[in-house]
Amino acid sequence: MQANIEEPLPIADIVRLVGVSSRSLERRFRRALNARPAEYYRALRLNRANNLLLNTSMPINEIALACGFPSGFTPHYRAHFGVTPQAARRRRQQG
Repeated sequence: MQANIEEPLPIADIVRLVGVSSRSLERRFRRALNARPAEYYRALRLNRANNLLLNTSMPINEIALACGFPSGFTPHYRAHFGVTPQAARRRRQQG
């Protein structure tokens, strides 16, 4: 998952690569991380986006693409962090 932030793998591909059933993968994720694989993968990508947003001057649309969000980045970001990407960057710049 870490190696495929920009172009996220479908969970079905991960299941095939790991060699377990999708239900088994889901149970293992639940037990170890208390999240479904897709939720964990999205959070991983959003955390990477947040890091880029707060520590670089990359445009927000480029950050979204670099983290595997060709569309729908702002609603996912807001749901995860409670603010829009623009508001998070503004807060960071203000101090």
